Amino acid sequence: MNLCLPREFHLAFALLWIVLWPSSPLTAAPFQEWQFQQALEVERGGMIRVSLTPETFDRARPDLADLRVLDPSGVESAFLIERPEVPSRQTRLISNPVSSLEGSQTRLRLPLTRPEMLRRLRIETPANDFLKAVTAVALSRDGTAVTLADRQVVYRRGGAESLWVELSSLQPTLTGLEISLDDSRSRPIPISSLTLVEADPASDISLPVPARIIDQSEGAGETLIRLDLGAASLPLHGIRLEVEDPVFIRQMKLLVREWVNGDLKDRTLGLGSVHRVILDDAARAESLQFPVEVITPGRELILAIQNGDSPPLSVRGVTALYQPTHLAFVARTTGTHRILSGHPGAAAPNYDVAGLATQLRAAPGARVAAGPVQPRPEYRPPLGLQGIPILGGTLDPSSWRFRRPITLQGTGVQRLDLPLHALAETRTDRGDIRLISGDRQVLYLIDQNGYSRQLDIPASSDPVASKPKISRWQLPLPHSHLPVTEVRCQASTSLFDRDVRVYEANRANATPSGQRELGRARWVRSPERTNSWFSLMLSLPPQSSILWLETDNGDNAALELRNFRALVPSIRLLFQSPDKGSVELVYGNGQAHPPRYDLSLVAPRVLAASKGEAKVEGADPTTSTARWSGMSVTTGFYAVLVLVVAGLLFVVSKLLPKPAA
Repeated sequence: MNLCLPREFHLAFALLWIVLWPSSPLTAAPFQEWQFQQALEVERGGMIRVSLTPETFDRARPDLADLRVLDPSGVESAFLIERPEVPSRQTRLISNPVSSLEGSQTRLRLPLTRPEMLRRLRIETPANDFLKAVTAVALSRDGTAVTLADRQVVYRRGGAESLWVELSSLQPTLTGLEISLDDSRSRPIPISSLTLVEADPASDISLPVPARIIDQSEGAGETLIRLDLGAASLPLHGIRLEVEDPVFIRQMKLLVREWVNGDLKDRTLGLGSVHRVILDDAARAESLQFPVEVITPGRELILAIQNGDSPPLSVRGVTALYQPTHLAFVARTTGTHRILSGHPGAAAPNYDVAGLATQLRAAPGARVAAGPVQPRPEYRPPLGLQGIPILGGTLDPSSWRFRRPITLQGTGVQRLDLPLHALAETRTDRGDIRLISGDRQVLYLIDQNGYSRQLDIPASSDPVASKPKISRWQLPLPHSHLPVTEVRCQASTSLFDRDVRVYEANRANATPSGQRELGRARWVRSPERTNSWFSLMLSLPPQSSILWLETDNGDNAALELRNFRALVPSIRLLFQSPDKGSVELVYGNGQAHPPRYDLSLVAPRVLAASKGEAKVEGADPTTSTARWSGMSVTTGFYAVLVLVVAGLLFVVSKLLPKPAA
């Protein structure tokens, strides 16, 4: 029987047979420097395709150059990595499209030349504040109308915008496109141009990975959510949110922490926006996903949500979307094959199969699922590979005023949030912070790049008897010298215009009023400005543990305030747990020089590692006991000097003659 196959198929099949089924197979190698493996159960020989899992990306190098495939006998097999093909895209710009107002609709009509290629369109407008529902309908040669987009939302509001309209599949028989913008709820907007995006009909598939929310902090009009994707080096395709709020529009940024010039900085990986809006009394529209095309440098990312004057969103969950990547090889035998990974120094393999990439991608093959990543018993660390240092030089902690033990979570890299007492008792440059294990310093990286934590303040009304028009609240803080950057509260009063200030008693440098003002701002609430939360930035850090918030009501009713909160910096230390011995946090030494550690040379590896959450044990130390037990040499010298001077004055007073009666 003679099959009539195209000549190209015979050529591809011959090349595939020559390259992947060599008469002299690759020789077996020990592969002792690969740390991890995944099992593949192959039931039939031939072409095999394996979808790489997030675990594979996490253990392998970002470029996947350390992957290897071994057959059941331990012989290396040639393979090909099939990354998602980026479909060829072509953009057409239609300037000044003809539009018309028909009742409560703005309509635009344009012919279609290659309808099967059209994927999406963007509406360009100079308008700054709008929200429109867009409907796109295509017309066929026989006059049949096909709806391609049904009341999709485009908007530009509060710094966020979404101007793209996604279109469903178009048929080649369609001849024209009609775009309608609903103007029933707002005035029409001018359309300056339309951008049409055409692409090959390739599927755009994404796989979900639930991200763990590590913590969430609130800044000035911004929510920062720290995420753990569970894997590094993912070919990220987008971010999807689960939000409880019924109506919102928010602009988003996806950030990653990186070590730049001796400090941790944020780098933007992607921008986007999400929304959930009400179009009319019965219809709602939402888009809770925005695209991000990047290889994640580490496991942890930061989602920054721009709130403006609106309250923070109630985010229930975050899902990362990544593009599927496949590994293709030919199995010569059945049985358990293995994918090896985890060799940072491995050279990329050079297989002749790379020249047949196009033919291999078109060839059919069996799909095999990869098992979980497991450590290899044969693993031996490569000779000469330098590890990351854990301990530094020696340190005598007697000059530090405070010393507290730390509870570690497992082994490896640890993350420690400095407690409030340490924030209050360390210098502003944090240069007197040390981690010690025995008499050795534990090397660490410090992360102090603008994150904040919220503290609930048990505020109480404290009226001024001599000033009945003044409303005042007492705000007790857990410690003096706490670096508070912002004070927040919520108002029950619905209409007011007040000047609000925060101050403390000025004991060191007395002023006529006896007050030290820390911040002042104007607070307006009206039917147009309904946000009940108020934020007041402090220009000076407090020195005492009691603050006062005050406002002059004039001839109006007194304000009703509640839910007082203070924002303080969230400062974290990243370090490795030592193999033996405990770790302690020491702080409070005004004479100490800031530490200089070589750990910054390997900062990217520390940032990319999975981290345990270390905790400081026990309650905050009492000031008197802790200060005396850890009193510095300088402080002790001055204390003794004061006692000596007092004794001399007493002796001199006894030697002086008594005054005459």
